[in-house]
Amino acid sequence: MIFNILEIKIVSKNVGSARYYLAELNKIKIDVIDNMYLQAMIKYFTAILDLISRKCQEEDVLRIAEMFDFLGMDTKKNKCLTFCDKVKTLYDIV
Repeated sequence: MIFNILEIKIVSKNVGSARYYLAELNKIKIDVIDNMYLQAMIKYFTAILDLISRKCQEEDVLRIAEMFDFLGMDTKKNKCLTFCDKVKTLYDIV
């Protein structure tokens, strides 16, 4: 659910609010059973927000998306790559 909120906040260009929800995810990651997936998603959204603020390159986001392929989650990888392309378009990232 929080991942959906993060996507909405990023698409609506409310980066500050997206960072808040990302911080909340970091607070609960220890209590989550599927910690590996949660950590991968936290890394992914952190990289997306860093890409928006020009603190990282697209390659960093792509490398993280590859983790989902490693975990056997091809659909999630494709969704992450599609969302990355959407973010690049919305924020004029070349």
